[in-house]
Amino acid sequence: MAEVDRKPRDLDLFVAVAIGGVIGALARHGVDLVFPTETDEWPLATFIINLTGAFILGIVLEAAIAFAPDPAANSFARRLRPFLITGVLGGYTTFSTYMVEAHGLVTSDRAPLALLYVFGSLVAGVICVVLGMRLGRALFHRDDEPAELVAREDSDIRLLEDEA
Repeated sequence: MAEVDRKPRDLDLFVAVAIGGVIGALARHGVDLVFPTETDEWPLATFIINLTGAFILGIVLEAAIAFAPDPAANSFARRLRPFLITGVLGGYTTFSTYMVEAHGLVTSDRAPLALLYVFGSLVAGVICVVLGMRLGRALFHRDDEPAELVAREDSDIRLLEDEA
């Protein structure tokens, strides 16, 4: 029997995702408690959860790029994305509930509302990710980095000329 080449399990990543998942799921449950919804009504809690999750995802992506662009750089960078994106946001947002609620609307003879919910959530979610990424870029000044690098290189050249 040929031996299978197995990659070592990254227990720290599993733990990071699990802890993040608990945090995200508790936050989701909190929003569900604040915005309870009947089966034949607009699923407000899930709508809010998925849109805020999409917006936060955009910010987190930009933060990860700004502060931990190389996941192999250190243990913090290695765990950041799995913890926040897969764990917290994965536990917070939900595709399955989104589909179950859309099905509930259809079976309650609210098909037009179900279609609006499905496509409205999708379009609004994409918009929220884009807005979150724009805010993230503004917060973390990624657009200014090339100008700063050029300015730094110019000042380094001037220093070298002054020393010569």
